[in-house]
Amino acid sequence: MTHVKFNDVSNIVLSAGADNMLALWDIRSSKQIFKILAHPEPITSIDISSDSSLISSSSYDCYVRLWDMMKGQCLKTMMADAGSKDPISFCRMSPSSEHLLFGNMNSTLGLYNYNNDLLKEYKGHQNESYQIDAKFIKNKKTGKPMILSGSEDGYLYGWDLNS
Repeated sequence: MTHVKFNDVSNIVLSAGADNMLALWDIRSSKQIFKILAHPEPITSIDISSDSSLISSSSYDCYVRLWDMMKGQCLKTMMADAGSKDPISFCRMSPSSEHLLFGNMNSTLGLYNYNNDLLKEYKGHQNESYQIDAKFIKNKKTGKPMILSGSEDGYLYGWDLNS
């Protein structure tokens, strides 16, 4: 297993492995709910929506997939406008689960809706060779929502989500 995501609402754990598979587990019964081949290339990130109905997965295949969490059925395959030839380093669902943040290995972050419309693009960090991550956070001083991203230059970068 290369990635594990715990569900904050129930006793469900999502995992992804080097075999390009997604697996959903019920930790109460120690049983696997499903295991599916999610991507043809290695999975770079997984996430669970705040209402526990959706799973997102991203991959070196340049795609993000949305899945029905309980059925393991692919609902949508999305591609980043910002760099469709570049692998997706990560995909994160917003806290409201209304948007997806994609990080491309071309030093670009993009905020998307579920129709695959690019709503906003963020640049300034470096991401071309390694898998990095980003998070949605709230600025403690201003209370404004932000995106905080790692970078290959060793710095953290932050952007105001609304500006």
